[in-house]
Amino acid sequence: MVAHTVPLERLPAVPCLFRNLTGIPCPFCGLTRGLYAMAAGDWLNTLQTCPVAAILYIGLLAAGICQAVALIRSLLGPRVTE
Repeated sequence: MVAHTVPLERLPAVPCLFRNLTGIPCPFCGLTRGLYAMAAGDWLNTLQTCPVAAILYIGLLAAGICQAVALIRSLLGPRVTE
């Protein structure tokens, strides 16, 4: 829901401590913006902004589906086969 109420341009930009200390681009820079773009349905922007965000988002989605399936199976009870 937040993805539809707050424009992406209004999210605060926080300097990356890792990049400031090492000079190497951080693989997690843009994670918040990437997850925000993914929630808004902008997959291409997520892949360009922070590919790690796309991987995490897909992993969270898969974990949620697995948990839902496990819950449904536990509610249905064990299967009895003869």
